[in-house]
Amino acid sequence: MNYEPRSSMVEFQDSIFAQDRPILESQRPELLPLDLQAELHLRSDRTAIAYRRWLRELGVRTGAS
Repeated sequence: MNYEPRSSMVEFQDSIFAQDRPILESQRPELLPLDLQAELHLRSDRTAIAYRRWLRELGVRTGAS
């Protein structure tokens, strides 16, 4: 069985991941207040609000974006 095509694909993916790694590892997510009254929200924030409510229900004190 010839594994060459798979091997070249894995090498390609590894090279892409290697390029992204320094950027991903340098990210420091901003802490999110879970108190929804601490910020002004728009209708477009519904998903973020649901996420913060879910974190609060889980007992998380501070979320990360």
